[in-house]
Amino acid sequence: VEYGARAAYSQAMAARKLGESFAALGRIREQLEKFPTDIEGQLMIAEIQAENLHDLPSAALSIERICNQPEHTERNIAMSLNMLADWYLKLHQDRDMARETLQRIIERYPDSEMSNLAAQRIGSLASAEHLQTAHDRKKFTVVEGVKNIGLIDPKFYQAPADPDATKVAEELVTHLKE
Repeated sequence: VEYGARAAYSQAMAARKLGESFAALGRIREQLEKFPTDIEGQLMIAEIQAENLHDLPSAALSIERICNQPEHTERNIAMSLNMLADWYLKLHQDRDMARETLQRIIERYPDSEMSNLAAQRIGSLASAEHLQTAHDRKKFTVVEGVKNIGLIDPKFYQAPADPDATKVAEELVTHLKE
């Protein structure tokens, strides 16, 4: 490998955009043969495994490989573990695994900025119910509205109800206490 050369992933990104995940993985692996510890390529593999192939165990293994390579900086390892925590939340709504993954940052880099950020994320993890609600969005049926609405007297309209400020405040206080 020439001095100053870097891995090029444009073909892999193009294949991924076309929905050709396995071809993209092949292109990335070709580059990683030349640049075995390139963080960008390794993270792209994990991302394709998690988001395109829906194979979170393989993505977790790819992140584990990154964490076991001494060439990587603390920031890159923390970023990798944060990505894994995000996938646990987003793809599996698994708050416990996300918490464990973030806890690894705290244990690995105590008294560091990355450790503090991981602790903050743990403190603000959404509840399991909230994650499930966000995942299972309500479906609304849209009914046809009033025709010629401009011709109706405005006093017949009902203003939307304001949210109960006391209830909202109580929910926020409860969340802060948690």
